Amino acid sequence: MPRSLIESRIEYAFRYLKFDSEVKNLSWIESVETFNSSDANTLPEMMVLIHPRYLRDYNLESRSVFGPDAFSPAMSGVKCRSKEIWGYECPFLNAKIHIDHSFPRSRGGSTTSMNAMYLCEEHNLPKSSDIHLFPWENLPGKIDWVNPILETLTHAELRKSKSKVHFPKFKKKLE
Repeated sequence: MPRSLIESRIEYAFRYLKFDSEVKNLSWIESVETFNSSDANTLPEMMVLIHPRYLRDYNLESRSVFGPDAFSPAMSGVKCRSKEIWGYECPFLNAKIHIDHSFPRSRGGSTTSMNAMYLCEEHNLPKSSDIHLFPWENLPGKIDWVNPILETLTHAELRKSKSKVHFPKFKKKLE
């Protein structure tokens, strides 16, 4: 994997974790307001807004927002996509394939085909929920699964407070 790609993934993860630390004790609507008023409202910061901790603000169940806990078993013939995460082709031929969340479920990743990642056991288990390994550079065109989560939280806030909610919009693309 090129050094520049590794460095950009670390930078995106840092931005995610930095914004997460800034809004960790805020309600979802306060976090959205912080996001909308910030100059740093790019994709990593937006992804903080789908963190599962916000579900408790609205008494929502994880399954109703993020989908089932797990994917169905992988079809036969599916190859490990280790190159996308680790930067090299998988050497484990005929390994059992896991289907896991590309963006970790523990951070708000949904159980949809757009967030599915096929990895062999050897490449999936060490990945865990480390967002430093997440292929941020592939996400901008593939975040259709994020909007329904944001819409659910927006509607829940409207029901709860009747206040006007400004749907999160990111002003800049990943840099």
